[in-house]
Amino acid sequence: MSNVTVVGAQWVRRNPQLVAVAAAHATLRPLAQAADDAGTPWAAIDVAETALRNLSALVEPEGRAQALLHIGQADGLLVITHGGELLMARHLDTGAGALVSAEEHERQAAFDRIGLELQRTLDGFDRTIHHVVLARLLVAPAPGADALCAHVRELLYVPVETLDLQGALDLSAVPALADPAVLNHHLRAIDAALREAA
Repeated sequence: MSNVTVVGAQWVRRNPQLVAVAAAHATLRPLAQAADDAGTPWAAIDVAETALRNLSALVEPEGRAQALLHIGQADGLLVITHGGELLMARHLDTGAGALVSAEEHERQAAFDRIGLELQRTLDGFDRTIHHVVLARLLVAPAPGADALCAHVRELLYVPVETLDLQGALDLSAVPALADPAVLNHHLRAIDAALREAA
């Protein structure tokens, strides 16, 4: 184990689970050294699940849980948060390219796969975490996100909305982020930078 470092760990509230991440020293050492050299040593390193949790915490409704879906370039990630804490996470094997495929049957298949995964995850959430009510599902900006929202609205028992990221964050200093494809590409890095705000 000397070549492995636990990057992050946290207890999931009222649920006997521990989220832990291990990474090779060879991967982390150059990153930590670069931060030290810059005079900004890291107190924490977010992984995709905790980074997306940071964003979800900014827009959570008071007293209720929220699901947030990000369909990235290669895959998707769904997190469910409550009170700024990560309650559940699920990876999806569908990337953003499938949502805007030129082939209608490929787009439909992607929407169906994502819809099924969302149904399974939200049903599992209801069965296992009884003390929290899920308020909504937000879908992070991405090409094809509006069509995906329209599709899954018919399948889920909670309201489905596109996340208004401009309302949550001031991104005006980087005009390129007005493009959903560019924003989608950088979203997990932006989310990780929100740790102190979350």
